[in-house]
Amino acid sequence: MNVPTDLALDVVIIEDDPGDALLAEEYLAEEDEDFVVRWRPSLSEGIAAITDHTACVLLDLGLPDAHGTSALEELGRTAPNTPVVVLTGFGDREAGLKAVAAGAQDYLVKGEVTPATLSRSIRYAIARAGNEERDLALLEAAMRSEENRRLAVGLRPNLLVGSPEVTCVSLYQPAGRDGWLGGDFLDAVELDDGRIRLVLGDVSGHGPEEAALGVSLRVGWRGLVLADLGECDTLAELEKLLVVERSHPHTFATVCDVTIDPDRRRAHFCLAGHPAPLLVHAGGLSPIASRPMRPMGVPGPSLTSTEVDLPDDWWTLLMFTDGVFEGHVPDGGRLGLAGFVEWVREHGLDHAPSEDMLRALVARSEAANAGPLADDVALLACGWSR
Repeated sequence: MNVPTDLALDVVIIEDDPGDALLAEEYLAEEDEDFVVRWRPSLSEGIAAITDHTACVLLDLGLPDAHGTSALEELGRTAPNTPVVVLTGFGDREAGLKAVAAGAQDYLVKGEVTPATLSRSIRYAIARAGNEERDLALLEAAMRSEENRRLAVGLRPNLLVGSPEVTCVSLYQPAGRDGWLGGDFLDAVELDDGRIRLVLGDVSGHGPEEAALGVSLRVGWRGLVLADLGECDTLAELEKLLVVERSHPHTFATVCDVTIDPDRRRAHFCLAGHPAPLLVHAGGLSPIASRPMRPMGVPGPSLTSTEVDLPDDWWTLLMFTDGVFEGHVPDGGRLGLAGFVEWVREHGLDHAPSEDMLRALVARSEAANAGPLADDVALLACGWSR
């Protein structure tokens, strides 16, 4: 009876009185044959006897090497996932209550214990510990959800565009829809002189650290824009922020920074390793002809911007991260940028862009991929109606 089996519940009694330990063992043998009891006379020996298969510990609060809740605290540090039932002296209920408050699942008063109450208390402690573990998991999930909500607000803020003829909409979707955010970020700001500033970025990697860095870059971008820095100066300062805030020296970010002039006839683009936006106009759809440059955080020449004349009949500028076109297609290959451009051309974009339009594009990529996309997706559309 000293070796636990797969079916028996392994119970370790930590008790310096051999008579009390023997009585507890006899009670459990009388009540239920599914208990295997091992007795240790001191806390140090009891802790050494606890294994991953130990179902419960019966702990006396008066031991040669520990007294009171200090024994429980030490047990909690060394075997935090093992349920504990505390044994107290006759009439010392206050000590039992303190022990439960300190982390024990239950307590029993010596002299009042029966085979039935001892067996029931052990099984209750095991069940309660399981509930506590589930509650902790639910709490952690809730905290993670709240953290992701706050990060999502930072990655996808309220777009500050007020002109009635301009419509800006966005979409952000985490990779795999597992709730974990990555580092894609976006923003739009209309300045007092009527210029529209747009940004869409993608921090390399995926997870909470990348999301936090994306939030820092997005907030930094908005501050620099409101300070009226140009596209290249904005990205130069933003790159300094990235280098300071990144947790890994090889982390980088691709960024598309756009300024649309007040007359909506000209735009300035700075592409730091990012895909060029798509421009929708009466004649169809075409990628912006802007010179690609290195990502932020990667050594190389200074970032420069490209000035582009916009056709009189344009109505939507679509920016996106590479997650939307890196999924697979039915033949086993990847959709790719050219394939995504063709899909946008086939889908057709409304004169006034909408979130439903962006969701439809992502849904088509997911359908071709036969499931959620492996990377985060961010899209930002700016429409102009004359």
